[in-house]
Amino acid sequence: MSSVPPKSFVLQHAAMAAAFASLASLASLVACNNRQSVVVPNRVLDRPTDMVMACLRLDPITDIIAPTSLDQCVNATCGDLRLVGFIANSERDDIAMFSKCANSVLDMDEATPGAQLIPAGKVPTSMTITSGDANGCFAVSANLGSCDLSVLDVPGLSAYAFDDVPIRDPAELVLAVTPTRGDGSPLGARPGQVIAVPPELSNSVLFGDLEGDTDTGGASDGGGDSADTDTGGNVQVAACDLERPGSVYVTFPSCQLIAEVDLRTQRILQSRQFSRDPMSGDVTVKDTGVDPLCPVDCPELFANNPGALLDAPPGEVDGMYPSAMALIEPPTDPQDDADLQIVDHALYVGGLGTDTLFELRYDGRHPSRHPHRPLRAERRARRAVDQGPVDGRHPLAPRTRREPQRDRPRV
Repeated sequence: MSSVPPKSFVLQHAAMAAAFASLASLASLVACNNRQSVVVPNRVLDRPTDMVMACLRLDPITDIIAPTSLDQCVNATCGDLRLVGFIANSERDDIAMFSKCANSVLDMDEATPGAQLIPAGKVPTSMTITSGDANGCFAVSANLGSCDLSVLDVPGLSAYAFDDVPIRDPAELVLAVTPTRGDGSPLGARPGQVIAVPPELSNSVLFGDLEGDTDTGGASDGGGDSADTDTGGNVQVAACDLERPGSVYVTFPSCQLIAEVDLRTQRILQSRQFSRDPMSGDVTVKDTGVDPLCPVDCPELFANNPGALLDAPPGEVDGMYPSAMALIEPPTDPQDDADLQIVDHALYVGGLGTDTLFELRYDGRHPSRHPHRPLRAERRARRAVDQGPVDGRHPLAPRTRREPQRDRPRV
């Protein structure tokens, strides 16, 4: 019996093979076209973690850029007012600046391939922007990987957002600040959250007499110095006073610490450490002054003093690790009864390892030396202060502008 298949079967098999080949070619062509139509985005933002915004005004007569209130930029377009933002780009160790006018992140060096952003420390995470006397002058990032802060000259960098872009290296407009103890040694702990300290609370150098005259000139509309700086182009930039950048509050979770850091001298101005009693489990707040001791998270900072690594204390396993802060300020323009109840400053601190929110009130420019007031989760439906005033004032309250006859706001 012959093993040769019938002719009809061969033709049918050949037709099917041709059809499959045609389908495969078509699928390949479609896939090719699909690949060509896919736009691979340039990963300018890589794991962004925090952002601050600023409003800048260009004086059409003097060509000077100066920061102003964010309220002024509500309807800003592409004229003399520009709304800009700074984003902590944690994966790339830099800060991205965007402009509402450009509707995109700004390339700080278009001559170099790829998006060139603002250099910062390693793993920038939290950001803040100065207020008060230095309103909008400086943006600050806390850098988790390098245990330092980056201070950005906002008006100088914002010149890139205007049409007449100066030719200048943005690295010249960034200052690295390493939190330093009173004895001159670096703290060496990783920073967590950072918030700007208002001038009335700051212990920074030259902030002691805000009403006194200084040699730096009068303040402009945005709170910076009225002098201008040449940026290499036609646009001039209002010189925010580099001698008065102010201070910031920073959490250092591994050290169970919050500290005020001077952005000019890099020194710790004051600090509070959270410590848990091993017997009772209660957390207390200790005044550790300008020389707190912390576990070392960044040993490279002690290359010139390796012996300090041996003297560093270990961290507490069951401690309270401060990671979040909120500064409450009396409203300058109270809108309702709730606003009227806020009669003094208070710093609220929370963190891992406890269900307690800690309220630190102020005695002048320092948190009160009186015991802190813990606000536990089970009390959040009660008033933060439930005992009567003593001699017309609460025993934890500092001197205030008005008598606190009302209770504190609910928490």
